[in-house]
Amino acid sequence: MNFDICALFLLLGICTVVTGTYDSDEDCEDESDIEPEKPHIGSGSFDRKSKRFALIRNQVSGLVLDARKGHVVVEHFSTSPSQLWKVEDAGSGTFYIINKATGNALYLDYQNDRKRNYLITIPKYSLNENNKWSAQWYVNSDDTIVTSRKELAITIHSEDFSPGDKVIGFPKHGRHNQLFGFQYK
Repeated sequence: MNFDICALFLLLGICTVVTGTYDSDEDCEDESDIEPEKPHIGSGSFDRKSKRFALIRNQVSGLVLDARKGHVVVEHFSTSPSQLWKVEDAGSGTFYIINKATGNALYLDYQNDRKRNYLITIPKYSLNENNKWSAQWYVNSDDTIVTSRKELAITIHSEDFSPGDKVIGFPKHGRHNQLFGFQYK
């Protein structure tokens, strides 16, 4: 719908009348060259080119990911190699997260949209086209780490942060039980 808009501007005591048309179907700006926001483009708190191992520490509790009990859990820091991880490029901005003790990749044991998708480690060679997304991670600048397909974030299962709590994949919300950073040794 077109209609005239009259505006009166006072500039230095001079009156000027400006008329124009407004078409509600037209955008003010051409947004065709604006790229949509990508949710996983952050670099996180890790060195993507480092071959060094690091602790993956929850930013609030200080507990670290530990892979020695079958499932990945959070524990107090120790000198155990089961608490050390490194990233390897998996392509398209994703990374494999490899455990020092086992040499296995951090893997989301996805259970068809259940809310308890546990993190485990599996040999990287066992990944195939159907399941590799469960071991490919985006490390985000907001301190979340999420899977490459379902946007399930590494999450401490219990929000009271007890050592031994299992770590799960849960839809990203960015609260304190999903905030992790890499601490290099």
